[in-house]
Amino acid sequence: MVSRYHDRKMLKWLPFDALETHGETIKSLYRERELTEKPLLSEDTLVQMQYTLETAYMQQQTLRFTVYDNGRTRAYAGVIVGYDPQAGMILLETATLAADAIVAIEVI
Repeated sequence: MVSRYHDRKMLKWLPFDALETHGETIKSLYRERELTEKPLLSEDTLVQMQYTLETAYMQQQTLRFTVYDNGRTRAYAGVIVGYDPQAGMILLETATLAADAIVAIEVI
């Protein structure tokens, strides 16, 4: 006796999305899991970052910045074109970064 399997395609997955909010709840849980706390930077790290900023600005070197933003880190790259000490902002060619949100700097 030969039996033929009848594939129900997407129909078999419908019970997993039975509740409208179920999918959104799972997505929000994953998003919350990815959130991290802002790393605490030591005094030595801050001094090293300051030195890197100053030398890169004078020599017009390209830098990669890691910036903490609402539980996530984002990377920016560019050459420093200016600094606003009153606002605490570093001006790049393509973006403006808050100096207190920077957690890492490296020369590219």
